[in-house]
Amino acid sequence: MKSYPRVSDYIISYLQTLGVEHFFLVVGGNAMYLNDAVLKSGICYTAFHHEQAAVMAAEAYARLNHRLGCAIVTSGPGATNALTGIAGSFFDSSPILVLSGQPKSTELWDDEMPSGVRQIGTFELNFAQLASSLCIYAAKVTKASSVPHQLSAAVAAATGARPGPALLEIPIDIQGEEIAIPSDSSSHKINFDGLINEGLDIYLTEFKLDLEKAQRPLIVVGHGVRVSNNVEKLKRIVSSIKIPVVTTQLAKDFMPYDHSYFVGHFGIRGDRAGNIAIQSADLILFLGTSLHQQNIGYEPALFAPQAKKYVVELEGSISGKKLPLIANYMDCDLSTFVSKLGLIDIMHEPIKSKWLRNLMVLKKELAVVNEPHKTEGDRINLYHFVEALSNALQGDESIVTDAGLCFYVMGQAFRLKKNQRYVVSGGLGSMGYALAAGIGLSIDSNVVTVVVTGDGSMQMNVQELATIATLNANLKMFVVNNEGYASLRNTQRSFFGLPFIGASSDSGLSMPNWNTLASAYGIRFIQINRKELEEGKITEVLQLAGPVLIEVLCQIDQEVMPGVGNYRDEEGLLRSRALNEMSPPLDGERGEYGLIIN
Repeated sequence: MKSYPRVSDYIISYLQTLGVEHFFLVVGGNAMYLNDAVLKSGICYTAFHHEQAAVMAAEAYARLNHRLGCAIVTSGPGATNALTGIAGSFFDSSPILVLSGQPKSTELWDDEMPSGVRQIGTFELNFAQLASSLCIYAAKVTKASSVPHQLSAAVAAATGARPGPALLEIPIDIQGEEIAIPSDSSSHKINFDGLINEGLDIYLTEFKLDLEKAQRPLIVVGHGVRVSNNVEKLKRIVSSIKIPVVTTQLAKDFMPYDHSYFVGHFGIRGDRAGNIAIQSADLILFLGTSLHQQNIGYEPALFAPQAKKYVVELEGSISGKKLPLIANYMDCDLSTFVSKLGLIDIMHEPIKSKWLRNLMVLKKELAVVNEPHKTEGDRINLYHFVEALSNALQGDESIVTDAGLCFYVMGQAFRLKKNQRYVVSGGLGSMGYALAAGIGLSIDSNVVTVVVTGDGSMQMNVQELATIATLNANLKMFVVNNEGYASLRNTQRSFFGLPFIGASSDSGLSMPNWNTLASAYGIRFIQINRKELEEGKITEVLQLAGPVLIEVLCQIDQEVMPGVGNYRDEEGLLRSRALNEMSPPLDGERGEYGLIIN
C-alpha cells in the first residue's frame, strides 16, 4: 500500500505521471485543497479571472499540444461559468478534464430529498448532473476510496478515440481526506475494438475499385483527422494516391494553402474553388468531419449531387443525424482506417491529373482576395486585413479567431503557411473564445500567437487582458473595430431591415476606448487604419516583444463574399442555393468546372 497525505495531492500527482504539465484555474473556497495541491506540487499553472476563459484556454492548449488539458474551478457560479468551455470541448472533440470543488459531502442534495429542497451546502450545485449531456464522463466523488477508479475512468474517457470533456466534482472534505492507494491500481481504457473490424476490408476494397474508375475524386478532411493524430500520415497518402483535398473550416490547418493537392474549403462560407470541387466531384471520401450544416448547406439534397460518397465516422456521428445523404458509411476509428488506406495501390491516370490541374487553376483564378471587395475612406476592408496578415506571418505561428464576422472572413481568406496552427471554436461558435484560447496556445510556446477577434467578441473575455499582462505572453491581439456586432447587423438588415437592436452604439451596444483599456491593463496599444495597413504596419507589429493590442479600424458594414445566398421559392419559403452558386455571380462564360472560356 502506498499512502498519499490527501486526495487532492493524489489527483495532481496522478495527472503529472500521465504527462500533465499545466493547470488552468480560478481559485475558490470549495476547491481550496485542489488549489493547494497544485501549489505544493510545483506544477505550472495559470490563474484566470473567469472560469469560462480558464476552460477555453485548457481546451486550446489540449488541441495545440495533443495532450490532456486540465482546469480547476470551484462550485456554484464557478461551475456554471465553466459550462461554455466544456460545451466547446464536447463539440470540437478536445480532451480536457475539469475538476470542480463542492461543499462537504454531508451537505449535498441527493435524489431522495423532496423537490422543495433546492440547495443545502454553501454554493452547492449538482454540477455533474448539469454537465452530463456535454461530457463523455461526469461524476460526483462520494468517498475517497473511489477516487483512483473515477479519476482513471475520467482521463480514459477524455482521451479516448473520440476525445472530449470529462468532469469530476469533489466535495471539500474528501479533497482533504487522507487516502491509501492499492499498488495494483490500473488505468481504464476506452475499448473501440468493436467498431473497427467488421466490414472494413470489404469497404476499402469497394472504395479502391470506385477510385480506379473515378475521373474526379476528392478527399474531404475534417477536424477529426487532427484529433486522431493522423495529419502527417494522411498527407503522405494524399501525395501517394494523388487526390485533391478540400477541408472544413475547423481543419483549415491540415495542409498549407500552397500545397499542390490543396484546393480550398467548402461550405456556405467556404471558397469558390472548394465548393466547385465538391459539386463537380464524382467520388468523395469524407474523413473526420461531422458534415455540419455550415459545410453541406441548408439544402442537403443539393450537396455533391454527382459524387458517390464514402463516409468514415465514429459512433454513428453522421449517419445518426439522418441527413438525406446517400453514402457508404463506415463506423470506424480514423487511425485504423488511415493505416489501411495507406496500403492500397492506385493507378494514377492522366484524366485524374487533368482534374487536379483544373482545380489548381480555379484555386488561383477564384481566390477570395480576387473578389470585388470594396474600399472606402480610411477604414479597412476586413478581407484586405486578412490578406495582409497572411503575407506578414512567416510560418510556425499559432492563429486563433473568434465567432461572427472574423470566423467567416478569416476562414475564407486567411492563407496558412507551413507548420502554422489555426484554432477556432467550431461547433459552438463562442464569442470571446479567441482571447482565452490565445492564452492556452501561448503556454510554453516559442512562437508568436496571433489573436483575431471582433470588438464585440473581445468584450466577452476582456478581463483576461490582466492574465496576459501577468504572463507577458507573446500575443498579438488584433481587435477588429467595426462598432459592434457586424455579422448580426448584416443578419438583421437582410431579414428585417432597419432599425437594429443590440448590435451597435445607436441600438444599445457600446464599445470601450481600446487605447484607454489597454493602458489600464498595462498592455501596449497600436491602432491601424487603411493607409498604415498598406504601408506594412502589421509586419512592424509582429516584430514587437510581448503582448500588444492592435485596434484595426475596419469597415462598419462589411460584406461577406463569396457566400451561398438564400431566396424565396414560388410558395414564399426561404430556400438556399447549391454550394457552387455563390454570390456575387461570376462574370463571363465558363465551361468545365467553372473555368473561364477564352
